[in-house]
Amino acid sequence: MGGTLALSPKIIESYDGIELCEDVLYENVNRPITRIITSGSIVNVRAANKIGGWDNNLFIDEVDFEFCYKGIINGFKCINCISGIYLKHKLGEIYECRNPFYNKILENDHNYVRTYYIVRNRLYIWKKYNELNEFIFFKWYIRSTLKLLFEIIVYKNEKKKNLLSYYNGIKDYLTNYMGKKEFNY
Repeated sequence: MGGTLALSPKIIESYDGIELCEDVLYENVNRPITRIITSGSIVNVRAANKIGGWDNNLFIDEVDFEFCYKGIINGFKCINCISGIYLKHKLGEIYECRNPFYNKILENDHNYVRTYYIVRNRLYIWKKYNELNEFIFFKWYIRSTLKLLFEIIVYKNEKKKNLLSYYNGIKDYLTNYMGKKEFNY
């Protein structure tokens, strides 16, 4: 196969007037990367159809990244940082937090529903694609999932609902319950 699966703009994270943006070394150069968000991206429909499109097991979190990993395995590239094209993006709500470990921290606070999908889908993606780079995948997917548990315990809102969603995300992953879930807590 081969070719380009998707072209992504440079993402600028934006929260209430605060702009968080990583410096890009090659500002005016298109470069292949492992994963992009498809919001604001140009997707090659033929390539997407060749790889089977998006994974219907996923809902909300990791959908875009799974699409990119599948494309890479099939010989396609995801290109980031199209010169002069930017997307202002907001992921969750930002808030101030004080706790015994940090004087002040800014975090994006997802609700318990997102916690469920983050946990379940990260485990699913880690298992499905860790062959791409076992070290990186373990470091990102497992470490970030454990970090989320720490964040819930230390400073997240709605601790009980978030802990229950975290647990249910693991349980549903282990029992292969995928797709959209109804929440009644």
